[in-house]
Parts: sequence; C-alpha cells; structure tokens
Amino acid sequence: MGQVVLLANAPVPLVVDLDDTLVRSGLQAECLLVQAKTHPAMVPTLLPALLGGHAPWRQAFEPDTMPDVKTLPYHGPLLEYLQVQQHLGRRIVLATAAPEEVAQAVARHLHLCEVVLAAKGTDGGRSGHHLRALLVARFGERGYDYAGHRRTDLPVWSSARRAVVVGVDAALAADVQRLTTIEQAFTTSRPSLHTWLGAARWKHWLKNLLVFLPWLADERLRGTHELLAACAAFVGFCLTASSVYLINDLIDLPGDRRHPHKRQRALACGRLSIAQAVWLVVALWTAAAVVASRLPGGVGLTLAGYVALMLVYTLRLKDHRVVDAMALGGGYALRVVAGAVALPLDAPMLLYGWSAFTFGGLALLKRRAELAVSIERLGDKGHARTYRPSDARMLEGMGQACAAVGALWLALQPLVDPPRAGAARWALWSLCLLLWTWTQHMWRMARQARIRTDPVDFALHDASSRIVVVLMLLLLWIVA
Repeated sequence: MGQVVLLANAPVPLVVDLDDTLVRSGLQAECLLVQAKTHPAMVPTLLPALLGGHAPWRQAFEPDTMPDVKTLPYHGPLLEYLQVQQHLGRRIVLATAAPEEVAQAVARHLHLCEVVLAAKGTDGGRSGHHLRALLVARFGERGYDYAGHRRTDLPVWSSARRAVVVGVDAALAADVQRLTTIEQAFTTSRPSLHTWLGAARWKHWLKNLLVFLPWLADERLRGTHELLAACAAFVGFCLTASSVYLINDLIDLPGDRRHPHKRQRALACGRLSIAQAVWLVVALWTAAAVVASRLPGGVGLTLAGYVALMLVYTLRLKDHRVVDAMALGGGYALRVVAGAVALPLDAPMLLYGWSAFTFGGLALLKRRAELAVSIERLGDKGHARTYRPSDARMLEGMGQACAAVGALWLALQPLVDPPRAGAARWALWSLCLLLWTWTQHMWRMARQARIRTDPVDFALHDASSRIVVVLMLLLLWIVA
C-alpha cells in the first residue's frame, strides 16, 4: 500500500464499490451461483441473469442462500486503507449491485461502512450513470470520493472529488486522471499461466489417459490414423474435464473457502475472478467442440454426456452417499467410451465395466480418505460431505468390493477376446493382481489419513505407487 494522503479540508465520504474491488470476486455472480446450487431448477432462469447482469432473479433471492461473508476474499491493502480513513473521520459508503441483504451482511462483518447503497427489488444492476446520479443527489457534485476498478465507473469518477483506483490498467488510470485527481492506486496481479493451469486442474489430465485403453486392447488398431484419433479424443476430454472442474469450483465456492486446503484454490482466494473462469469455460467448450468435430459424431455426444452427468453430480448427486461415487465411476467409464468411439471400435463391455467398478471404488476411497483426515482433525465430529465416522466401514466395504469386482472383470478379458498367447494371458492376470495389491496399499493410506489430496495426485508423489505404475506399464506392453 502506498502513502496515505491526509486531506486538508473536512473529509468527504469515501464511496467504495464492493464487487471485484473491496471483495476480490463478483458478489452478484456469487449470489447467482449459490442460488443455482440450492435450487437447480432455477438454473435456466439464473443463467441469463448471470450473463446479462440484470435483476429479475432478485425477486426469488433468499437471504439464507447468500455467500458466507466471513470467508469472502477481501482486498487486504484496500481494507487496511479504508480502516485508516475511517479512523481519520471519513464516512465509508458501500455501493454494490448485489442484493441489499448481502451488502448489509458485509458491512456488519467489517464494522466499517456507515451507509450501504445496494440494489433493491428488481431495479437492476447499478450502472455508472445511475450510481453517479444517486451519489450527486445525496452528496452533491464533487462531494464524494469513489473507489472502483472498472471502465463503467468513469461516470461516477467524473463527479467525484478524488478517485481511488483498484487494479486498473494504465489506459483506464489515464482516463480517470483526466476526470479527477487519483488519491490512491492499488495494484492487483493478473492471473499467471500457473494460475490458469491450476484452475484447469492440468495435473488431473492423467486420468484422461483412459481413452487410450480401447486402442491398447486391440492390436488390430495400432496404425497411425487410429493413434491420432485416440490422441484427439484425449485432448477433447482434457478440455472438457477442465471445464467441469471450473464449473464445480464456481458452484462450490462457499464450501471451498471453509476447507483448510481448497480455500487456496484460485477462485476461492480471488486470484481468478468469476468472470475470467466463465470465459475460460466457454473457451474450453469451444476448443473441445472443434476437436470433436474432427472425430466421429459419437465422441461429441460422449463429451456432452460427460458434462451433463458432472453437472447433475455437482448440483445434486455429490450430496447423496454412494450415488456420488457411482456417478464419478460413470464419468471414468465415459472416458473409455470416448476412446472406443473415436477409433471407432466396438469395445467389449468388460472394459467399460472394469473402469466403472474400479474408479467407482477409487471415488469411495477418496471419500474415505477425506473422512479420515476430518476425523483426525475433529474427532467424532469429523465428516466428508454427507459421510460421517459411522460410515467408514461401509465406505471401505463397498470400495473393496468394487475393486475386487473390477479386478475380476478384467481377469475375464482373455475368455471373451480372441485367443491370446500364453505370455500375454499371464501378463494380464499379473496386471490384475498388481492392481489389487496397489488398491490395498491405497486403502491402507486412506485409513491412516495419509491421502490429503486427490488419490491420483497422491499416487503421483507416492514411491510405492510409482513402482507399481512402472510394473503395470511393463505388463501392458507384454499384453499389447
């Protein structure tokens, strides 16, 4: 933060924009997302409001569905500046297009703002001209200072005595300077490439290697054309899965901010704005559609089905015990389907069944690991979503059963496929045994609360799992 300017004359009110200024997030958009999570049936109504920024949705706004203001990502340097200004006797006025209930909750939490100017009823978002007229009528021309960050705030700055700018570029700062004196400027860092990739969960792209299983399963499809088709399906699924992760993070923002680790995610802590995340989702969908257009039509339908399944999972199924894990298992099975359709190949149901059971079991393992970590921290009050300590035995029993069925399902492969050489058959059965052994290792780590991230991410850093991966690759080469 720069030097605070002490004003020689009587302090005038300092009006502060809330969305993306005092809070490193679009609060109006957050309200829409919480509404979508609480009332999925309202999504068709809320989506136009989110894109248009107008207020018909406020008629259905329920105060108990607003974000938790205690966990919002506030702009620390700006907040400190406002506290100093308040100590110097200035009135702090909060202006926002978010519902008044949310703005009042923020004001009460910060013990900072004396006046709140928020949207009411269906009067729509406050445009720059609308807010300027409101402030001039209340405080007079040049009778207020204004803290904002966007170009649409220029009309407000045009009638302000002084300006506080937050995260504006040089061109906008120059435009503000022509209208009034800039009292204080705060910089905000642009999202780095690492931030963008982290939000897209690029480390999880390894899961999408499942699209290559049908290609590996049939030695008749080892040509360059088939390999390129499988690679294209892999890229399409990476793009699609990343968009789903972003949507999940958008809808789960309040819960992520209360989580000891997830609160560091780019969206939760404000390093990436909601608008930027939405645009990234659109870009990922567009790129995935372009890739799918180069492949058989079934690939595009599979990607669309995956998005639909994950949306239902995010909005509803993830709060239902066991069903949530089965939905995730189905998502992994769709990766195998995409790989088969891209070739095209009538992959055996054994391959689909193996992926559904195996990865459904891994989803149950993830819930068991989350539960173990929570129990370690909170004791009997620990929980993982809707799972409680009493569910630990049920999770492990079902997860182990899924792993066993998945291994057995894969072991039956030589009995339904064209005859294989003896070495390949024994290599496949050795692979099944190795997978079962690795699964037991992972369940032991889960019980001991050693898995504190996604199981795949844990496996990438676990020495035992790395050894297993090398051995599995060797066996796959023999089988192929």
